[in-house]
Amino acid sequence: QNLTSELEGSMKNCQNCKSMTKKCKELAVSDNSELLESLKKQQAKDRATIEELKSMVNELEVENSKLTQKNKELSKFGSLANKSTDVYYDIATHAIGALEEISKSVLSKKLMKNPVLTPSLAIVDKVDVYAYLDKHPKHPFNKMTKPIKGKIFIPMKKVIDLRCELKSMIEEQEEINTAIKNSLSDADNNSSDLAKKISGLESKLKDRQEEIKGLNKKKNSLENELKNSKANITKLQQEIASLKKGSNKSQKNIDEAAIKGATKGYKKQITELDDKIKLHLNDQAMKNKEISQLKNEISQEKAQVTQFKEMASKYQSQAAQQKNQVPKLTQEISKLKKQISQLEEEAEFSTKQAKKLEDKNKNQKKAIGSFNQKITELNKNVDEAEVKKSYAEATTKKVEQEKEEMEQELTQKIKSLDKDLLRRNKIIVSQKKQMDSLSDVKKLQEDNGVLKDTITQICDSMETMLECNETNVPMKNPCVTPSGHTVEKEVLEQWIFNGEKDPWNGAMCKSTRKNLLASELALLLEQYKGVSSLDPQ
Repeated sequence: QNLTSELEGSMKNCQNCKSMTKKCKELAVSDNSELLESLKKQQAKDRATIEELKSMVNELEVENSKLTQKNKELSKFGSLANKSTDVYYDIATHAIGALEEISKSVLSKKLMKNPVLTPSLAIVDKVDVYAYLDKHPKHPFNKMTKPIKGKIFIPMKKVIDLRCELKSMIEEQEEINTAIKNSLSDADNNSSDLAKKISGLESKLKDRQEEIKGLNKKKNSLENELKNSKANITKLQQEIASLKKGSNKSQKNIDEAAIKGATKGYKKQITELDDKIKLHLNDQAMKNKEISQLKNEISQEKAQVTQFKEMASKYQSQAAQQKNQVPKLTQEISKLKKQISQLEEEAEFSTKQAKKLEDKNKNQKKAIGSFNQKITELNKNVDEAEVKKSYAEATTKKVEQEKEEMEQELTQKIKSLDKDLLRRNKIIVSQKKQMDSLSDVKKLQEDNGVLKDTITQICDSMETMLECNETNVPMKNPCVTPSGHTVEKEVLEQWIFNGEKDPWNGAMCKSTRKNLLASELALLLEQYKGVSSLDPQ
């Protein structure tokens, strides 16, 4: 009975073990199928995410290559900007140098202050005219050149070439500035796009990390189930060992065969689970490697973005500096434009002067022709004048001879009159003393009347001789003109003061030289007038 009861208990235990093994098998199969499906789904998701990440990485590599090329271009522009930080200043200095070359004198090779056109239409300084051309009248610049129609005016051509060169230089610099601005804007846009992509990748990484955490939880649950299954297997082995001791051989063999089959199935399941866990761990390690690579790439992209931001800030600062320098350059350019306009005005003035010189040359040629005609006429007149001059010289010689003869006669008459006057005065004095009677007085009155008539006649003749041709009045201070004629001193002084010429020969009147003989006659005339005015009583 005891054995039967033990056998029944063992049979119940075997049935329980079988039921437990069945449940374990079902659970293992169900868990394995679910795990396999979940692992397959997870692997598919992981593969899809890996492919997406690879495509993203490829896109980032392409964008990185583009950005590196743009960075090289920007570095070229930056090197150009570093080489010439102020390109407009270089343009201004170039323009000033070119203007200085244009505004140098051809003779002295110095900068001109007062540009002047020579007769040969060369532009020199006013100082050079006094220093070179006045001292060397045979200099080629002093020769009048015939202006050719349609000939290019060289200074104006130089100014036009300079203006075109400056315009092209400024346009090139503006194109460079626009290219730098566009590249900076592209760099800013690329940096913003990269920042967006990096934020998206970071969110995806967070999602993958959460999925990995879920997988780790599932892994831990599977490991716990494996531990539980191993513990159940050990319990079953112990129960089998206990049953072996108390059961029959036939029943023993049946149970051992069943248990061996169950253990083999469990061992296979355990090996499969171990393999799956290893694969899962390998996949997890690969994912961790890929995640670390992505993190490194993201850090590199962030570093590049920071570099681009620094480059953009540098270029923005350079652009701000250039903007600050633009007003100065605009002022210099406006000054240069004013100088160019002044040069253009000077060139126009010089062209006008050249035209005026042409007109003057034409007028001079006409004047020279008229002068030649006048010279021929004057030569004829000179011949006639020489004939008249010889006749006038002969007549003047005759007049001078007659004048000398008249003066000699006058001197003789004056001397005789002086003697008569002295004698008469002596007689008058002696007669006045001796007169005592009326008869003598009457005789004296008669004699004095005769003397008075003679004196008045002499005075009239002397007045006619001393009469001035200009005033028609007898002269008191007679002076001689350059032609030898005698006039009043006041008349000659007025001629000298007014700068008038001698009306007889056209010579300039410079000094008042007395006519001694005429002045003596004037004194005698005053004396005779005094004598004639005496009362005979």
